Amino acid sequence: MATRLDSTDPHADAARRPEQSLWAAVILHAVRDAFDKGDAFRIELDRVEALRFLLTPRGAWAKSREHACYSAGVDPERLHEWALKVMDGKVDYGQPKEVQASRDLWAAINSPPRKAQPTQTRPLEGAPEEPSEPVSIPLPSVVETVGIFDVREDGTLYCPNDRAFVGPSLPRENSQQGRVLRALTMKRGGTINALRKAHPKWEQLAVEVCRRLDLELTYRHDGHEVAAVVDAETKVFVRRRLPRAA
Repeated sequence: MATRLDSTDPHADAARRPEQSLWAAVILHAVRDAFDKGDAFRIELDRVEALRFLLTPRGAWAKSREHACYSAGVDPERLHEWALKVMDGKVDYGQPKEVQASRDLWAAINSPPRKAQPTQTRPLEGAPEEPSEPVSIPLPSVVETVGIFDVREDGTLYCPNDRAFVGPSLPRENSQQGRVLRALTMKRGGTINALRKAHPKWEQLAVEVCRRLDLELTYRHDGHEVAAVVDAETKVFVRRRLPRAA
């Protein structure tokens, strides 16, 4: 029994064409997210997912690429090889600045985690302090890693101290926004003290960087989510923006 439309049937070709166009558009969108400047609404997570879709050699992302390519009538191996050549500079495509940003991000995503050093080092003056928290308040489990961030079950983001704080859409680590974002993505969130050390007007900067990266602030006090800062014991996190009720 035939499982595909017969390519000799003109009616079958007409039925196939809209679906192929749809999947071709999906592939083209991923290519543009990875190598072109894109539109004003693109965020770093779009670039990360596009790179994984185009470059991952095996696993779920590779299967997703194969499905999209077969649906669009494209050879998935040729797409994969072409994307690798763009990353290696063997094929000239896209905007050089964007391609280089993707190279840097892909290297950061695939870099092995650094081994913890047995000796303790003195923290830099003015660096955010890792706050202590009662063991009775567990943190949600990490479900995935996107760019430099570990994403927990509740959507909050965490950037380990030993992970390079770099990304094409991220502020520079030593900038005002960068220091605030680094404090917000500590393992147990940003303490009010650490955030004030990052910048006196930390909340204004946090709102700006969240708008830029499509994130939102969330506040916790005594293990419960609250609407705003309660006192110096409040912890502040950033998380993926949750969908709003209609």
